[in-house]
Amino acid sequence: MTSIASIPPGVRPVTRWTAFRHQLIQQGRQLEVGNVATLGLGEMACRVATLVAFVHLARTLTPAGYGQIELTLAILMILTLVVDQGLGTFGTREVARNPGQARSWASRIIVLQLIAAGVVLIGTVLVCTFAPFDPTLKVLLVGYSASLLGFPFLLQWLFQGLRQMGKVALPQVVRWGLFTALVFVFVRDANDILVIPIFEIIAVSAGAALFLCYFSGWKRAHPAQSADASSSLPGRRLLIKDSLPIGGSNLIWAMRMYLPTVLVGIFLAQTAVGFFGTAHRVLMAFQTLVNVYFLNFLPLLTEKMHHSPGQGGAILRRSSLLAGAACVIMALGVTVAAPSVIRLIFGEVYARSESPRLLSLVIWVIPIFVLRNHARSALLSIGRQRAEMTCALIGLTGLLAGGTLLTAFYGTTGAAWAMIGSELLATALSWAAVKHYWRPGD
Repeated sequence: MTSIASIPPGVRPVTRWTAFRHQLIQQGRQLEVGNVATLGLGEMACRVATLVAFVHLARTLTPAGYGQIELTLAILMILTLVVDQGLGTFGTREVARNPGQARSWASRIIVLQLIAAGVVLIGTVLVCTFAPFDPTLKVLLVGYSASLLGFPFLLQWLFQGLRQMGKVALPQVVRWGLFTALVFVFVRDANDILVIPIFEIIAVSAGAALFLCYFSGWKRAHPAQSADASSSLPGRRLLIKDSLPIGGSNLIWAMRMYLPTVLVGIFLAQTAVGFFGTAHRVLMAFQTLVNVYFLNFLPLLTEKMHHSPGQGGAILRRSSLLAGAACVIMALGVTVAAPSVIRLIFGEVYARSESPRLLSLVIWVIPIFVLRNHARSALLSIGRQRAEMTCALIGLTGLLAGGTLLTAFYGTTGAAWAMIGSELLATALSWAAVKHYWRPGD
């Protein structure tokens, strides 16, 4: 009997499995699996280090003290995106379109973000001086805000656009690895809470220094562009005008993700923030890993749309299906294992609280987020950032109204359901906008 292997390749039967395998291989090539894997490994190392650090903090501090840390980080995430102004995502897109202008984009974006960081720090100091906050919370907010002065020099957006993903991953690993090491060595009891912002400043400085070393080497290898190349860039005012819709959308996203934590802090005790924060911490660990995929997906989709809209549409459809299905399976597993996950990571105190129930709810934000981010990437790739921001703003409005009511009446469970509802609303609107503005098959 003749084996399949002995049949010449040109006449072998094409089975469904063969066709499906070929499609997966082609999808992997189009999505540049090597870049995704590099980012994924680096980001996984960062998330593991971060999770280990905050697990140590949750176990070492009191639930109320850990709640103060989570509340501070929720506010800081929003302030970080105020500093970013959408310039990072905008810069990634523009560098992917024209790598020859990377040097000029970097100099302009760093200056604008540094000015914004100074304004945010001054504003935070003024608010903490006059607001009736807890003294510990004031110190945490000012300290973490000071770390934003290093944010403009975290140049991952530049190397994402240049598709040099190894140079994106390593500085982040250094940053979070150093932070975790400092936390483990120096945070021994609840009284050490005030030194945590200092560790953040040190870690951000280390990551920024490595990015600047990479940038310096890149500039030596790529001499400055001609005057014509630099002069073709928009002025700072036009740059801000173009990037603000992206920055607004990013800021709205951060508020959709972190506003529930702030609402819990407003309506409930800081201990409740600690319990909600553990579930939210696991959620954000998964979400950060998902973001790795989109760090590579956005420049790829932008490039394909620029040269071949039909091919870009095919990539969008296949990616949405495969990534969405994988995240649904993940969410099912976490829902079933939520008590064990919380017990294993944060300990018995949190396992006996409402944290497992909250985790089984908020984890479903991930599959919705994946579908939402595919639509977002599609809109950004064709320059429809204003439409994308509008969809995000409507989702935030729903969260602000629904989250306030649900948290006030149903506590942390209401905050979790508000997150899910907000993401569903924004996702539906975003895909409707994609259908309206982008028909690559036409």
